[in-house]
Amino acid sequence: MPFGLRNAAQTFQRFMDEVTRGLRFCFVYLDDVLVASRSKEEHEKHLANLFRRFEKYGVKNAEPGKMRFLRAGP
Repeated sequence: MPFGLRNAAQTFQRFMDEVTRGLRFCFVYLDDVLVASRSKEEHEKHLANLFRRFEKYGVKNAEPGKMRFLRAGP
């Protein structure tokens, strides 16, 4: 095993937990963020709040092709 940051994943998870703290509609696992909303309008508001928070903390958004929006749940 090469030497390096062995706890990088845990550190990043804690950082993302801090970034999304208080956003009860967000569920984060490392670099995957699920935004749960009841309607399209609510989803747009949630995304706007999340992206403002990302900007505040200096989080870069993924490439647009890697993002998926407005997916229906079960």
